[in-house]
Amino acid sequence: MPTFGVTLPVAGHAWLEVQAEDEDSAIETAMEVVTSEDFVEWEPLRHITQGNVCYAPTWDAEAVLVPDIKNRT
Repeated sequence: MPTFGVTLPVAGHAWLEVQAEDEDSAIETAMEVVTSEDFVEWEPLRHITQGNVCYAPTWDAEAVLVPDIKNRT
């Protein structure tokens, strides 16, 4: 049986904490330092888009202050 090298597109999201002056800087920093270990959820797909259908998340990156998250009830 032959062996194949396969590339799969993936969709998902990562969560990581970074220090930055503001939300935009936090997103830029996260984009530079994110690793595969930061991914919380991901799913392999045959394709991300096909025709006018998108099978992946379509939200934008966002940053929130960590104390704001930890103090929510």
